[in-house]
Amino acid sequence: KINLFSETLGSVVANFKVENKELTGFISSNNIEGLEALKAAEDEMIERLEGQGVSCRNIYYSNNQGNAIYNNTEGQTKEDTQTLYKISKEILLHIVDMETDKSF
Repeated sequence: KINLFSETLGSVVANFKVENKELTGFISSNNIEGLEALKAAEDEMIERLEGQGVSCRNIYYSNNQGNAIYNNTEGQTKEDTQTLYKISKEILLHIVDMETDKSF
């Protein structure tokens, strides 16, 4: 789970789960314009994540920050944990790139 604040995108929460090299998760923001920008940049984010060796099965978007459906780590392997660290890094870099670009 990633929590961060962006002046442009608002308070962003990204929560993901990896099973069998398939990623499922959600991204939320308390800023509607920021959420729309994140949705619009989804293809770029997916490309970055797939570069880490995972396929993106489902990514959901919400303006509700209270969602915590992917907190269960039971049965998670060391490989899954390492993959999640890589995914977290790519998502953070993606958001930093969006902040820097600000063309949305």
